[in-house]
Amino acid sequence: MRRLVLLLSSLGGCAGALLAASGPVACSDTATSAADVDAAQPADATADGADADAAEATVVPRGARVLGVSVVIGDVDFQKNVQLIRDAGARTTNVTFAWDDVERPYDAGAPVSDDGGTDASTPTQIFNPLVHVTNLVLPDERMGATLTIDALDVGGSRAPAELAALPFDDVELATRYGRVTDYVLDQLPDTEITALFLGSAVDLPLGTDAAKHAAFASFVTRAVAHVHALQPKVKVGFVVSAAGAIAAKELLGPAWAASDVVGITYLPVDAAAQARPTSEVASDLERLLAALPVGKPIVIREAGYPTAPQCGSDPAAQAAFIRATFGAWDRHADRIPVVTFRELDDIGAIEAATLGRRRGRTDAPFLAFLQSLGLRGLVTSKQGLATLNEEARARGF
Repeated sequence: MRRLVLLLSSLGGCAGALLAASGPVACSDTATSAADVDAAQPADATADGADADAAEATVVPRGARVLGVSVVIGDVDFQKNVQLIRDAGARTTNVTFAWDDVERPYDAGAPVSDDGGTDASTPTQIFNPLVHVTNLVLPDERMGATLTIDALDVGGSRAPAELAALPFDDVELATRYGRVTDYVLDQLPDTEITALFLGSAVDLPLGTDAAKHAAFASFVTRAVAHVHALQPKVKVGFVVSAAGAIAAKELLGPAWAASDVVGITYLPVDAAAQARPTSEVASDLERLLAALPVGKPIVIREAGYPTAPQCGSDPAAQAAFIRATFGAWDRHADRIPVVTFRELDDIGAIEAATLGRRRGRTDAPFLAFLQSLGLRGLVTSKQGLATLNEEARARGF
């Protein structure tokens, strides 16, 4: 922890400002995909119990599977929280940066240098102190990173302002994004990369527009080739919601074909932010796997369930969701190497409001959904973390 404090002190005001935030949008894992929901089925019942079949199923040993739990990089307890999830059996955590929070205007507080992070032809500087914090803490704690550098998220493009209007098949866009991935990967030399995702919740901004999907597939093709030229072993893809993967599977096909892995967010609430029954977890996963390309590893980057009464839920329902998710994962361990639960701690109202605005939502149930996805509460305790510990230990994680 002393090394972390010394690094932050050396980084000066930029790091201090980021760490002072309640959960910086660009640097916290909750930054861009928090508002992604899965409303594939109507919410016709309160989620108050796990699938009985899942509860009776035989527990499958861990094997080669990797368990993850999201923690906030910029939190002052980052290292302690990483130790806690490691003790619970996790071996990866989500590390998320938006493109425009890594490549930022010169006046955003980043130090100007001549070491490759500066390009005089652009009005931006490539720098984010939390990339360095990540590489300081995670390797020491034997924790991998499921890395996301969002070129596109639930609210649209995350490119710097002068590039944001360009279509995703534009060569300049791909070239500039390549510099960002170069920087981030270069600054994580000791960190094991579980997977690298180019965007999150991309099904929402792409919608049903075939031209946008084709342009994004071109971007993915270029980005994957660029990353492989630098680090051939890094598996690259992008993240969509479970519901979006099913609804837009044909449109997403070319981009999936260009990817090494398929990233999925599974947050089962309906459009009104009401929690769907946990008894549907197993069938949800069956429908999802039927829609996804065979032969591509599936990384569930976020699996989460709210506990807020405004969402028709409670901590017992979240615990049931965790048990049901482990049970469903057991049945499909051959296709799903990684599941990461979202997230260790609830977030505050200010951060939830920021995330809600990115999604275009200000309604109270949706904000309550965002605030209550943690396995631990900000004020009151929950049973989610204990349940995760029990399920993980039963499988040898």
